[in-house]
Amino acid sequence: MDQNNQNGFSQNSGQVPYQQAYQQSAYQPPAVPPVAPDTYVGDPRFKPMGAWAYAGYSLLYSLVPFGWIVAIVHAVDNNNITRRNFARGFWCKVLIGIILGVLVAILAAVLGVSVFRALNRSW
Repeated sequence: MDQNNQNGFSQNSGQVPYQQAYQQSAYQPPAVPPVAPDTYVGDPRFKPMGAWAYAGYSLLYSLVPFGWIVAIVHAVDNNNITRRNFARGFWCKVLIGIILGVLVAILAAVLGVSVFRALNRSW
């Protein structure tokens, strides 16, 4: 009968005890210095806007003659992609509002004629 050594393997089996080949090194902190959370280090064209910037641009774009011209300029400008996309979104909302307004006006004109005719008959 085989005798077991301290590793649990028999001495006569010819098996080599398991040895871990990979040695994990200690944790190395990243070489990049920490950045403050409010500091943007990427491409300045992709710098995110803050909440107050969105509120300010919303107020600016709501001024009909001047704000709409600024919104057109911002919609085609490539200096700040976030502002450009916000201005394009503003124009999408304006376009949807115009389309819905025209549809409501057409619907009111069609239904308004029939409602007034019904009211005139009841008097």
